[in-house]
Amino acid sequence: MNSEIKLTKQEAQIILDRPEDCVWERLTIWRDADAEAWDEDKVSEAIDHIYASAKNKIIPANLTKLEAEVMFDCVGGGTWLVYVQDSDSYGSTPQWRSRARKSFKTICEKLEAINPPGGWEIQPYYWSGGV
Repeated sequence: MNSEIKLTKQEAQIILDRPEDCVWERLTIWRDADAEAWDEDKVSEAIDHIYASAKNKIIPANLTKLEAEVMFDCVGGGTWLVYVQDSDSYGSTPQWRSRARKSFKTICEKLEAINPPGGWEIQPYYWSGGV
């Protein structure tokens, strides 16, 4: 298997749109009650690794469980989701929203293909055109 996944510019933008401190807070402070407790330094390292990779438009194919959690939060929790919704109030055009939806679907398919530790669950809402 290839050791990395290539990303388009927009796919990388989806990942990088999520502020790093928001990812860190979600995985350390605001995590779900049944979620695994992560060491704060390890969370920081995983975030640094994912963001550095995304800046180079790649994602390692051998993600750790923690790195997969970072990816899930970046893709599912990014503020770009607001702009993809069916609304012109944020200045996004229908064409941009269509490309963003396609990029979202493609990045999820790429992550599903590598089957990261802990799996990669895609919310049906996203596939049904809600985003």
